Amino acid sequence: MSVEGELAPNRIALDRADIAARRARLEAARVTLKEHFVGIDGIIDELCDAVTVWFVAPELLSRPAIINLWGMTGVGKTDLVRRPALQHP
Repeated sequence: MSVEGELAPNRIALDRADIAARRARLEAARVTLKEHFVGIDGIIDELCDAVTVWFVAPELLSRPAIINLWGMTGVGKTDLVRRPALQHP
């Protein structure tokens, strides 16, 4: 049993307000991407879903999140990742 204010072993403290703010930023990035890129809404949803835990609550991860984007040259892979990072710091 843990003492009030202390965490039991292997427990992680999460700030609900911080998680809500991060989730809102991720949703704003999703909207921004869908406005910029045409015809890949499903891919944008998959990408955002794949990074959700990494972005919203990285404290929960014990290993790095690896996401692989592949495609022909010039299809916008780099822009797909950079755009939300630059617009939603």
